[in-house]
Amino acid sequence: MKNFVFPASINSKTETKILAASFRSPHQVELAMAQGADVLTIPPSTMDMVFNNPLTLSGLGDFANAWKKLSQKDRDQYEQT
Repeated sequence: MKNFVFPASINSKTETKILAASFRSPHQVELAMAQGADVLTIPPSTMDMVFNNPLTLSGLGDFANAWKKLSQKDRDQYEQT
């Protein structure tokens, strides 16, 4: 996927939003997000690939373990914000 520049949205005073769609791989989703797409439509099969990635699952486990180590007071404070 190449980098695209949308001339209509550069230095424009309009409320233009970029919609990206029809993704078939997590890499395409990553590129669209990095390039500033405002809205993404992603098929369920691609979302499964994104969230069932071994690195994503490992990171989620690390976060859950770190969360459990926080005191209840700190968790409560965070959840109220």
